[in-house]
Amino acid sequence: GMSRGQVPFDAARAQAAFQTIERNASQIPPLFPANSQQGKTAALPVIWERKADFDGHATKLAQDAKAAQTGITDQASLQPAIQRVGQNCGGCHESYRRKES
Repeated sequence: GMSRGQVPFDAARAQAAFQTIERNASQIPPLFPANSQQGKTAALPVIWERKADFDGHATKLAQDAKAAQTGITDQASLQPAIQRVGQNCGGCHESYRRKES
C-alpha cells in the first residue's frame, strides 16, 4: 500500500522490507545446489547450466535492496527503489522459473 500511496510513507517500515529482501536474496543460491533439480519444481534446468549468472542475479538483488535502505527518504524515492529491486526479481523469474500453465 505504501508504494501506491494508499498508506502513509514510513521510512522504517520501507527499510525493514528492503532488509528482508536483502536477507532473503542472500539465501537464494544455496537453495539450488548442484544436482538438486530432481522432483517437481518450477525451477528451470538452465539454473544449473548458468549457475554463476543465476547467483549473480541474487547478489544484485541483495545489493540493490541494501542500497534502497539508505536511498529512500520519502514516497518519491520509494518508487524507483521498488522498480529497481522488482526488475531484479522479474529478470530472474523470466529466465529461470517455469511459467505457470
